[in-house]
Amino acid sequence: MADMLINMGLSEDDAYAQVDDAKEGLEPAKQFLSGFVYAPAFYIVVSLIVSAFVKEKKAAEIETN
Repeated sequence: MADMLINMGLSEDDAYAQVDDAKEGLEPAKQFLSGFVYAPAFYIVVSLIVSAFVKEKKAAEIETN
């Protein structure tokens, strides 16, 4: 991979630095956190925000009736 980057015009140090950064991104702990912790947490937060707006809208409808 680094050889391909070097052939594309990157310096050798930059090419190996990019390859090292890419390898760090493949660590199992990071992938576990991004797949099984961050995504569900995001969906929970979004659903709580949406449910709060729906609850508020229903309360306003009940008051007007």
